[in-house]
Amino acid sequence: MRAPILFLLFILSYVAASSQICEGIIIQSYFDFTVSVQKNSSNNKELSILFVSKNQETVFTDTVVTNSKDCTGFSFPAQQPFKDYFVFSKRERKNGKTYILYKNGDWKIIPGGSFWAAPQHQLLFVLAERDYTNLLVYDLKNRKTLLEKFNCDEFTGWYYRAGNYYGRVEMECGLEPEHEREISEWLRPVEVEQFETKTYTLYETHLGEKELERAKPLVRYASCR
Repeated sequence: MRAPILFLLFILSYVAASSQICEGIIIQSYFDFTVSVQKNSSNNKELSILFVSKNQETVFTDTVVTNSKDCTGFSFPAQQPFKDYFVFSKRERKNGKTYILYKNGDWKIIPGGSFWAAPQHQLLFVLAERDYTNLLVYDLKNRKTLLEKFNCDEFTGWYYRAGNYYGRVEMECGLEPEHEREISEWLRPVEVEQFETKTYTLYETHLGEKELERAKPLVRYASCR
């Protein structure tokens, strides 16, 4: 048993050290599930092939071209943020996915990419990599999407404070010319949107920089920045 454990620790440390994009072969077990990634070369591209099986029967597969510089590939957290779920991602432009394996043997696939984990309310704040959907808030416990935000503003961080969550965004999708960015940052140094856990609504708020710094930051996964 010692060799497989050492191998798994090596793989996990490698994932954490490579911007969370898996570039090697990986095999993990989670309750009744086995997750494996194999490698293949096609047209001078490195292809990762995902197999997820349950009780030795395949439940789903997927593929993606792996390129850590372009931040494409499968991503496995070095440490899972939830005890009752196994969550990992596929980073791929317009086709990102988040895979959720449940302790009771169920599984779910939602639009995905990089995500922030909120263990206290068992939520995922996902930057969904597909057209016209930037933010997706998913409820792990009730297995449903609470909100989808259709715009191109890019969230750069999520925080928890006094029962609600606050997302920091870049102005105009982060594509402003440098001189315009300096002006907007001077006029409004931080833009924040609040997600209310009671109403599942998202709206702009006037939370200041100092207040945001005192809030608890959520850990971001599958990020190449």
